[in-house]
Amino acid sequence: MSTKKLRIFNLHECNQLNYEIMGQTNGLELNSFQDLLNCEFNLSGIIEEPICAPISSFAQENLLYIQALININGDKDYFTKRYGSLESYMIAYTESGNGFLIYEDKRYELNKGDLFFINCAKDHYYETLGEHWKYRLIHFNGRNAADFYKMYRDNHNSKISLIDDQKFLGLHEKLLITLQTMQPYQELKISSILNQILIDLICKNETDFSGELNSSTMSSIIDYMSENISKTITLDDLSQKFNLSKFYFSREFKKFTGFSPIEYLIQLRIDRAKKLLLSSDQRISEVCSFVGIPDENYFSQLFKSKAGVSPLNYRKLGRKNIKLHNE
Repeated sequence: MSTKKLRIFNLHECNQLNYEIMGQTNGLELNSFQDLLNCEFNLSGIIEEPICAPISSFAQENLLYIQALININGDKDYFTKRYGSLESYMIAYTESGNGFLIYEDKRYELNKGDLFFINCAKDHYYETLGEHWKYRLIHFNGRNAADFYKMYRDNHNSKISLIDDQKFLGLHEKLLITLQTMQPYQELKISSILNQILIDLICKNETDFSGELNSSTMSSIIDYMSENISKTITLDDLSQKFNLSKFYFSREFKKFTGFSPIEYLIQLRIDRAKKLLLSSDQRISEVCSFVGIPDENYFSQLFKSKAGVSPLNYRKLGRKNIKLHNE
């Protein structure tokens, strides 16, 4: 890992910084004068950065990849300000000292153990608060990076606190070693480690539901849906029955299933209808009533949107395949 002590004050020196520090990274280069106008730096302190190998087109199209992995020990004059436009996502973890971040019109103070995750395509500003701020920075991008970021922000503010930071630090160290060591399938391994870091951040505090919506309650909710599938069930019904606020219930339910409560209920109805279409001779009107969707036209449209074929064709194709399999 290379180490540089830098004090950058103006745009000309910022351009030199790009050559010295960022020129060996992937996708973070300042490519034009307009790029320079979109950022301000005073990188005053010690910066440690490994040399990053070029990223293959396969990795750019199919994997998550590192653009920069930097350890920074900024002194009291250190700051970075960007006016959006940088195609990168950034995770920064505070090891010691203090800093602060301004992002999406909010200010976050950063103390030991705090971590922030932002989209660098949006305006952001961060600087040392006090005498020094030591933090680890990961710039990354790639396939599904935007989806990971959205899932994180659905559950968390930009800043979170890692009470037990050993797993993150271990993965960060593993990422650094993998990045510095030439080895087979290096890009796949880097992507895998990034995936694990992101999943851990998204799932942080997944058990901290104050006992309101845990695995046992979720099982009861899904059992209730299945046992009452022929009835009309609304979000209000579910929230009231299980004594949960609608917003909290919808948010936490999606963490467990990947669906909103109503989306999940619709999928249960469609799955039950598929079984009935193949295992019984009930008319389509009877099937849709049984699964709680009494409007036959709406049921047919909904079924086709989920299964790709109409209920009648699903029955015909399914039974034909069963007959061929039995023969």
